[in-house]
Amino acid sequence: MASGRRRMAELYTSEGLPVYSYRFDQRPWNGSEWDGVKHFVNVAFSFQNISGLLGPSPEYDDHMRLSRAIGQAYVNFVYDLDPNGREGGGEGKPLLPEWPVYDAQAPKNMVLNATKVWVEDDTWRKEALEFMMTSEVARELLS
Repeated sequence: MASGRRRMAELYTSEGLPVYSYRFDQRPWNGSEWDGVKHFVNVAFSFQNISGLLGPSPEYDDHMRLSRAIGQAYVNFVYDLDPNGREGGGEGKPLLPEWPVYDAQAPKNMVLNATKVWVEDDTWRKEALEFMMTSEVARELLS
């Protein structure tokens, strides 16, 4: 998952297109720590499915705030292609920190977590992911 996201961010950025990258880092309320955060878990938050995976639980309020923040960023992005809402596409005060445009020279991700949302360097397993994105690996996977 990480290699494809990173590769697409790099490709679009190299063409001068603005890219906003994130890493979803929140387990559902009923997910075990052992399971971690699985692919597709973010969808319940993205579509503000508050009656399903997000509650009821002691963490419900934090999950709800994260869900609203993600929804606000999506609306802002649809409105003016910027999750920060620079053109006034969102209502009220932004619920997330400033979401940086992806820069291949200094790549950053927004980390979406109900306890805290922050911006991180997108350097996790840099060398390994670069190897995964080579044509040699692609050839092996497709053979």
